[in-house]
Amino acid sequence: MKKSINTGMLAALLLFSALGLSACGNAENAGNETETPATVAATEENNAATEEAAAPAAGDEKTVEAPSVSPENSGPGTSGTDQPGKAEELMDLAEGPDKIACPVDDLGWKLTPGKAEGDTLNFVLEATNRGKQTCYLVGSPDLTYLSSANEALTAHPEIMQNGPMPIVKVPPTGVAKVELQVTDPKKIADCQVVNANQIRIELLGQPGVAEISGEVPVCANVSNSKIGSLRAK
Repeated sequence: MKKSINTGMLAALLLFSALGLSACGNAENAGNETETPATVAATEENNAATEEAAAPAAGDEKTVEAPSVSPENSGPGTSGTDQPGKAEELMDLAEGPDKIACPVDDLGWKLTPGKAEGDTLNFVLEATNRGKQTCYLVGSPDLTYLSSANEALTAHPEIMQNGPMPIVKVPPTGVAKVELQVTDPKKIADCQVVNANQIRIELLGQPGVAEISGEVPVCANVSNSKIGSLRAK
């Protein structure tokens, strides 16, 4: 009888031990569970979606400004168009797959006298896009003053340094403007005063010229005017 009881107790102990080992094994496997292929794929998909959301949207475009003309290269007779490499550099920034420089023939020019400030007469030169497509302007136009006899005067406007020259987007019927400052010729020593009746306009890196009427008191031999950069009106 005693032997039978010991055998039953031993069997019960063995069964309890087996159940305990099985439970420990399951807990250990749960803690060390590896990612399944489905879990890896889902993680990679989520990471890709996050990276795509952080990337810039297609078609976004940064505003680019052309470099300014260095002061040592500006002066009488210098508009920026005759500086080696400058015209090409600026127009490379203005032109692109969806950008074209404004053709001279597509622009309507108008010179408007502004308010006098001391010895300075302020003018505004406006360019209206008469074409059928959006175009771009950059830099300062080259102005040549013409006498009543249609003779070109030697003095050109100096370029005003107002920081970088922006690339101006001009849609159809849109207007760009540029400031022209003229110092009273009577205040300039050795000035040969001439009333310019016509102004010849050339654009940076573009062929062709435009001529408009405009009374501007200038010096035939020295520069008494300054011109800024084209900007959106």
